[in-house]
Amino acid sequence: RLWPADSHRLECPWPGTIGASPSRAGRHIRGASALYGPNAIGGVINVITKEGTDQTQVDINAQAGSFDDQLLRFSGGSHYDGVRYFLYGDTGRNSGFRQNSDAHLYNLGGSVRVPVPQGKLLVRASALHSEIGLPGVISPALPTNQFDNNAEKVATSPRARQETGRRSIQADYAVA
Repeated sequence: RLWPADSHRLECPWPGTIGASPSRAGRHIRGASALYGPNAIGGVINVITKEGTDQTQVDINAQAGSFDDQLLRFSGGSHYDGVRYFLYGDTGRNSGFRQNSDAHLYNLGGSVRVPVPQGKLLVRASALHSEIGLPGVISPALPTNQFDNNAEKVATSPRARQETGRRSIQADYAVA
């Protein structure tokens, strides 16, 4: 399945996540492989991100775990003189179990909704940067009963990295 946010593809650097953008709804899109290509063959769920509301809201979340796993997320929004705004972001890192299996993530985004004559203008922007180490295969191949907590950690590609960067901006005008 493909999980775009506000009709834009998401990069998912952490397994099992769909990024940090706080969502307010999800919408299943049928026949989306024509629009999103072969990655959408199993279906598409478009994640609709939050906007600012009439009340100020702030959310901060910190997580920590094994292998120096750290994740810090924030989101918040409010309004001023009819203009609504919402910001979100996260940063995370993990040292990984093996050599060169670390990961670093930086994600930032937001939206501004401005009332204009006979409608509203909504501008959304986001930026993501991730860098992930690619340790390669365990060589020579070891049966799991022979793991000694050292040999299986050795990276066969000690300098291989995958770096991803994505920036997007979207503007919508809606007539009231």
